[in-house]
Amino acid sequence: LSLNELEIFEFSAIIYSFDGLIIDFIDLTDIFDKNDNFNDISHYLQVNYNVDKVINYSNKFIIPGFIDAHCHAPQYVFSGTGMDLPLLEWLEKYTFPCEARFKDPEYAKSAYEKFVKRQLRNGTTLSSYFGTIYPLTTYNLAQIVESTGQRAFIGKVSMDRNSPDYYIEETSNGLIDCESFIREILSMTSTGTSFLQLVDNQSDDKTDSEVMSIFPDADSKYTLLNKPDCPLVMPCVTPRFVSTCSSDMMHKLGLLSIKYGLPVQSHLSESINEIEWVGELHPDCVLYGEVYDKHGLLHNGSYMAHCCHSSKEERALLRDKGCGVVHCPSSNFMLGSGIMDVRMFLQEGLKVALGTDVAGGYSPSMLDAIRQSIVASSAKSISRKESSSQIDNYSEKRIKNSISQSTIQTDRLDNKMENLTINRSKLRSSSDMSLSLLDNEIDDTMTSQATSLSTYQNNYLSNELSNESKILTSESLSIYEPLNYKEIFYLSTLGGAQVLSMDKVVGNFQIGKKFDCIVVDTDNSEGPIDLFGHENTLDKFQKFLFIGDDRNIAHVYVNGKIVSQ
Repeated sequence: LSLNELEIFEFSAIIYSFDGLIIDFIDLTDIFDKNDNFNDISHYLQVNYNVDKVINYSNKFIIPGFIDAHCHAPQYVFSGTGMDLPLLEWLEKYTFPCEARFKDPEYAKSAYEKFVKRQLRNGTTLSSYFGTIYPLTTYNLAQIVESTGQRAFIGKVSMDRNSPDYYIEETSNGLIDCESFIREILSMTSTGTSFLQLVDNQSDDKTDSEVMSIFPDADSKYTLLNKPDCPLVMPCVTPRFVSTCSSDMMHKLGLLSIKYGLPVQSHLSESINEIEWVGELHPDCVLYGEVYDKHGLLHNGSYMAHCCHSSKEERALLRDKGCGVVHCPSSNFMLGSGIMDVRMFLQEGLKVALGTDVAGGYSPSMLDAIRQSIVASSAKSISRKESSSQIDNYSEKRIKNSISQSTIQTDRLDNKMENLTINRSKLRSSSDMSLSLLDNEIDDTMTSQATSLSTYQNNYLSNELSNESKILTSESLSIYEPLNYKEIFYLSTLGGAQVLSMDKVVGNFQIGKKFDCIVVDTDNSEGPIDLFGHENTLDKFQKFLFIGDDRNIAHVYVNGKIVSQ
């Protein structure tokens, strides 16, 4: 329901139509006992809710399908290998040579079929795929996804600079290929074909209000996003990342996104070297994300992967633009890129999803992404607590030093005052009354020195304590809590749907959404989970998240149809 709210129905029924639309959700606990005869329950549902067929999953539980918001379909062929280099070198040695092979339709078809089936087997009902620069074989990926029944966004990758000679586009041809790919994907369904007619008949110059209404509003006629009749397979504008796309290409990709009401997926602030490179290429922009924004690629339909090193200013820019972010912990760990502070992004009001990022991430399973996300958040929490302890020790040392400095000044003043006292005694023993004026002057000097000491001590200690408050305080660090399993599960389902502008279609079992789900069997003797009889549903759910694998997934539904079993 929300980031901190997990709702469990122990005994219920979901009723959906033939096209997968959820039309009712029934809590059966007030009507039947769990041990009642299934045939009686089935008859009740058929008579009272006009149901044609009732499926019994009473010994299992049903959860919303997983959403993988960032993965590279061609890279699946080398997943689990090549984890010995940082990001930019990894791209040169492994990624680009691998993706170049996907110019071959037969090779691409074989690889894509295996990956899509593997995703479904792992319970991923919606994926956002990066393809390659080749429109033909990326279109083949779309056909495979559609034939298997998965829901997906698919992007033909755009890259026209700083890429190998054997794997690069010429700008104008790349843009033509991108728009042709978009139209081909939309033409796969009657809904998409009708939308293309609308696009072709509309003015090329939308008003600002029309552009702004495309993504936040599911009722906008200028997009298919977030509508129940949105085609299963949708195109996505996909600049690889800033360093591989010229300004001309990025600007025109932004226009295509607005023209067709499509999301934009790319990478942002993944590694330090990448950020520095972008800064060299675009010295006019202070922030990495500012480059995307300048070229019209940041809006409510955009989502950026990684964001490990996004500054406070960059996070504010993403939030203000309504752009989502995708946390890819496995890839960030394996390539040594960094750790995204998901808690901080959420606290600042950003939308966050999870991604496997195959093959930077070694596993195509969202269960792995969930576990790695919990590890990453715990690591952030531990790091902050260690910083808190260090700050406490540092503050104590600085304050002790302040007191020590104050003591030194006190000793110096004491010496001065002792000398003045000796001089005063000498003057008083003198018969020369004219020196009494000097005696008074000594009184004034001693008073002034004492006042100076008090002022110095107060000001010095005040400044030191003020400086400590400007450093991140231990109190603010200690309240930082790592993400828990409920929050991470939300990010892998409804949170992912929000980032992909599909939360009015999928993500949970609300009436009016599509029935995309996973049927979980934790009692499968061939699986990795052992049960001991005392576990309740919540216990079994947690065991599945932390221990389970595809052997515990009995069925996967998309649009109300079984797509994997």
